[in-house]
Amino acid sequence: MIALPVFQLEVPSSRRHQNAQQGMLAVLSGLLLSLPFLFADLFLIAWLALVPLLLSIQQASLVRTYILGLICGLSFFISAGYWISDFLMLSKAYSLLKSNLWGLVFWLYSAQLFAFIALLFQWLRSHTRCHELVLFPVVLVTLNALFPALFSARLGDSQSQFLSAIQGIEFTGVYGLDALIALSNIGIYMLLFQPLKPCTQKN
Repeated sequence: MIALPVFQLEVPSSRRHQNAQQGMLAVLSGLLLSLPFLFADLFLIAWLALVPLLLSIQQASLVRTYILGLICGLSFFISAGYWISDFLMLSKAYSLLKSNLWGLVFWLYSAQLFAFIALLFQWLRSHTRCHELVLFPVVLVTLNALFPALFSARLGDSQSQFLSAIQGIEFTGVYGLDALIALSNIGIYMLLFQPLKPCTQKN
């Protein structure tokens, strides 16, 4: 018998390692972001929770960026919205399987918010000259306002124990607090992972 050659598409180990790191960073962001919603006293975590996600999409393609944003969103909504299955079982008398399936649909749908935020931010920062410190808060606040969420999960909603921050948004509402939290996240990311370039003098 003649042995036919078998062709296998192998992903380099370095690429697999990079993909795994990016995925773990996205999961970490979602978990960190869920903590202030689960434990109100941990409100400060929200001010840096998106840094791992921003790091994970740093050099990612648009498709990869969308996937990483989706992973972050799933991690967040499954953690913070774990109660949705029990809610469906109690309110609709669904079976455990049916409630979990509908819960998965809810989590996947809600996770699109973070996927779109990551995707739009990644596209805009490579196609515009707008500074990232301005771009990220604008993208996050705009999509939070436009996305038809079933249950509100704005970053500002996690700051019920941060009285100073709440008092400072009397005129802007929760969107102003969202913008401040987004600004904090992108600022910390740039400070840690995008050091300032030295100034050069023109002749």
